[in-house]
Amino acid sequence: MRVIAMLIGEIDYTDTFLTPAVDDDPNTLHFHGITIVLLFVFILVVPILLINLLIGLAVGEIAEIRENAVMKKLEMQVKHKISFHVACLFIVLDL
Repeated sequence: MRVIAMLIGEIDYTDTFLTPAVDDDPNTLHFHGITIVLLFVFILVVPILLINLLIGLAVGEIAEIRENAVMKKLEMQVKHKISFHVACLFIVLDL
């Protein structure tokens, strides 16, 4: 229950929904059944939508990460080849 409360924030269920439903005052909460159904739909749907949006953001950045990885790989290969050629030059020149 605590996880659900943290996902939707503090809605103060008792004061907002439960007390107006049982106080027998027709002016405090109209359409109690529909209100509870919409609340539970909200509790189920909104966290799923937020998590899907976060996953979409993460997946959207994968192409950029791959491009950076390819560039880094090429950079490392060039540095390795340069150091190899420098080492060969020192061996040939007998330094």
